[in-house]
Amino acid sequence: SEEAVKRTLAMLDEENAFGIVTGDFIEGMNPHIPDHPGSVELDFGKQIVAASKILLPYFYSGKLLAMSEGYFGHEGWLKKNGGASAVELMARLMPKMDAKNPKDTDKWTYPSVLLQGGLLKLKLKNGRDYIIKVFHDPGSGGSDSVNRQGSLKSQFLNEDDDLFLEDGLH
Repeated sequence: SEEAVKRTLAMLDEENAFGIVTGDFIEGMNPHIPDHPGSVELDFGKQIVAASKILLPYFYSGKLLAMSEGYFGHEGWLKKNGGASAVELMARLMPKMDAKNPKDTDKWTYPSVLLQGGLLKLKLKNGRDYIIKVFHDPGSGGSDSVNRQGSLKSQFLNEDDDLFLEDGLH
């Protein structure tokens, strides 16, 4: 609901609060659901632009840490049915230009997009590292021949985070 989204985003205005978009931020559009294309108020492209406008101030203020996507549901329907990443498109609509040379697009930064999820490593103000596993939908796994992404996610979820930490960060 719009109210729930507003309440959630309002939490980012609190001190030391940060956000990770893990998916379903937009409705998307699925042509395989008979009444879905006709019931979605904004077409897919307009949803992506609207979401970027909503998230932009949080990225610029350093509150939006990353966004995650997958090949399934909502944002993933574009990837699955059209080959493009809705989450990557949202991120590309939020460039932070380099203040010293704003025309040098190679120096622009964008929100981090974790394809199929991954580890987000944060350096805290107290000097310690903090690692978060981030996924759009971790699912229940899969097989290498049928659902490679599910299989990789399943293996990743079962790994101990300590294996990914460098010595001395525990």
